[in-house]
Amino acid sequence: VSYHPGVRVYTPPPPPPPPPPPPANRPPVVTVSCDPCEVEFGDEVRLRADASDPDGDPLAFRWSAPAGNFTDATDRATTRWRAPAQEGPVPITATVTDGRGGSASDSATVLVDAPPPPPRREFVFEDIHFDFDRYSLRPGAARVLDEVVAALAEDPDLGIQIEGHTCNIGTNEYNLALGDRRASSVQEYLTDRGVSAMRLQTISYGEERPAHDNGREETRRLNRRAALVVRMQ
Repeated sequence: VSYHPGVRVYTPPPPPPPPPPPPANRPPVVTVSCDPCEVEFGDEVRLRADASDPDGDPLAFRWSAPAGNFTDATDRATTRWRAPAQEGPVPITATVTDGRGGSASDSATVLVDAPPPPPRREFVFEDIHFDFDRYSLRPGAARVLDEVVAALAEDPDLGIQIEGHTCNIGTNEYNLALGDRRASSVQEYLTDRGVSAMRLQTISYGEERPAHDNGREETRRLNRRAALVVRMQ
C-alpha cells in the first residue's frame, strides 16, 4: 500500500486472549462408618458413606464386600450387610464417582465372631436307694439309671462319679465295703447298657458322708444310697 500524506492507516486491534482453561476436576471424598462394627454370624450391620465433592458434582455410590451379603440397595449412601458364617475381619468398601473421572473409596472393617456355644444342659440325678445291708438294685432304680444312660449318650463329654453310701449301722470297714458294692452295682447296670467304663468312676464313703439324720430310722434309711455326680471329662 502506497503512502499518502494526511491519510491515517487503520490498524485492527489485537484479538482478545483465549479464555482460561476450565479448572481441573477435583475428586470427591468419602468416609465409611459401620454400626455395629463387631457382630456374630448372621447379624446385620448398618453402613453409611458420608461423601462430598468440592466441585459440587453429583455422586454415584457403589458398595462391595468380599464376604457376607448386602440386604439393601448398594447404589446409595446407606445400606445394610449381613455377616457370613465365618470368623474374622471383613472390609466393606464404598466407592463414589463424580461422573467426570473423579472417584474415591473408603472402607470400614467389621469383625465377625462365632456365636458362643449354647449353654450346656445341666444334669441332676436322683439318688439310688438300697435296702438295709443290701447292694442289689431295687426295681425303681431303673428309671433313674436309664436317664443316666440317655444323658451320657446325648453328651459325649459327660462322665459320672458313682458314690456309695451307707447308714451308720455296722463297722466303718464293713460300711466302706458295702458302699463300694453299691457303687459297683450301679456301674454294672450302666455298662450292661453300653456305657463305657472309662466314663464311670466309683468311690465308697461308707457312713462318712450321711445326707440325712442317722438318729432316726425314717431318715437313716435314706443314707443307704448311691449318689450320681456329674463330671465333665
